[in-house]
Amino acid sequence: MMKRLRRKREFNCFADPILSGRSDAWSVSWWRNQTLITDETQYFPERAKSQSILKIEKLTRSHLLAVYSCEANNSKRQPPLVVRVAIDMYLRPLEVDLIGNNPQFSAGKKYNITCKSRGSRPPAVISWWKIFDAREYQQLLPVIL
Repeated sequence: MMKRLRRKREFNCFADPILSGRSDAWSVSWWRNQTLITDETQYFPERAKSQSILKIEKLTRSHLLAVYSCEANNSKRQPPLVVRVAIDMYLRPLEVDLIGNNPQFSAGKKYNITCKSRGSRPPAVISWWKIFDAREYQQLLPVIL
């Protein structure tokens, strides 16, 4: 079975007074919905830039379509500058089920069996394979002892 590495994700948010037209040091913070994630700001005086880094140690299904906002502010009289990032992911199915009355199969008879999956994003593409050789079968499916 192939297992993907779940690497941490980092998002950097910079406040640049030259680009914004505002001077002075900035406070930079990250939010998810209306919940503060971090307001730890690094200031680089030689470049007059402020930065905040959002670290997500392990992406999970709970992060799907989450919207993170970076807010930069240096004045109580003006609204903060805001940039948003949305998390979208490809997800494998949580379940795959064969639906049918599960009879004893006999040669020459027709059977209706439905394969359903749930939990994938985008929806899973389901295909059926007719295998004539046992060696082909072993190449397609893991053997469980």
